[in-house]
Amino acid sequence: ALLWSRDEERNPKGLPVAGLVVSYSSHDQEFEPPSTEDLNALADDVAGRIARACDELSLRPPPARPSRDMCRLCALRHLCDDYWEQPAENSVLDPTSQPGDFVDCEAAVKSRNGARSWMLDVDATPVLLRTGNESPGFGTGDQIRLLAVLVGQDEEFSGVNLTMTRVSEVFVLEASDQA
Repeated sequence: ALLWSRDEERNPKGLPVAGLVVSYSSHDQEFEPPSTEDLNALADDVAGRIARACDELSLRPPPARPSRDMCRLCALRHLCDDYWEQPAENSVLDPTSQPGDFVDCEAAVKSRNGARSWMLDVDATPVLLRTGNESPGFGTGDQIRLLAVLVGQDEEFSGVNLTMTRVSEVFVLEASDQA
């Protein structure tokens, strides 16, 4: 109704909408058209929302709005401090994380545990990380961010267990002098 009332090309006389119908496969639903006052209020609201969106688009850097559903799809989340500072809702320490879930975590590499396993510290919680190879791209003392690591269970280690898979990524934030 708002677009029709403001379309000077297709509605040059500014004729108001006489009725609104939403057609479903099973039935039609009729609605009363909005009044002129309602249309003006809606136009003001839309104009305000557009202005706020334009203002936010001009901000550099753009503000981050971390959320579990959106951030897990973002290819830049490893670089986004706002993502890593939010509550650990997509982290290995999230109490809802179950074996078979993929999670992200920031950790300090404490020690090598074996040829393909490492002990990490995630917020003072010991974590066992299994890697797919003997040279995972980090070393003891490094501060790392792990993306899409698999939460697992281990009979020999009762704490938090993670496994890097083909979809996992590691980013070294601070490398130690040790390798």
